Amino acid sequence: MAPRPHDERPDLEEDAFEAVVDAVTAPQVPKPGWFAQARRNAEARQAFLDEVGALSSEEVATLAGSRATNRRSTATRWQAEGRTFAVTHAGRTIYPGFQFDPATGLPKPRGRAGARRPALRDVRLGARAVVGHPARRARLGTAPRPAR
Repeated sequence: MAPRPHDERPDLEEDAFEAVVDAVTAPQVPKPGWFAQARRNAEARQAFLDEVGALSSEEVATLAGSRATNRRSTATRWQAEGRTFAVTHAGRTIYPGFQFDPATGLPKPRGRAGARRPALRDVRLGARAVVGHPARRARLGTAPRPAR
């Protein structure tokens, strides 16, 4: 039988070992509902990206026909101008594809993009209002139950 990790620490006192384990362990373990919600959010995000696609900043430059040496500058400039928006997914900044005209490679007209951006902000705020509400968080096991 292979030795267990704690069997290899004969010189450490039990209390000292437990103190180290406690120090590297998460202070609060989320409840199962928290994981279920995280899984649903991940599935919804992936379904959204599967449906609309997404481009890296380099791909935005290629789609737009940019000749800039800095392949990220086009996407960054458009985002700063409010013509597009980006999201972070798997540690990368990506641009959802629905905001680009496939024929021209340019952002769709501002009137349409402007109509989408507040709606997306409202969706995020709405989700935060529901999931972030203390009573909802208590049911998900991510916050203490409110006093009644």
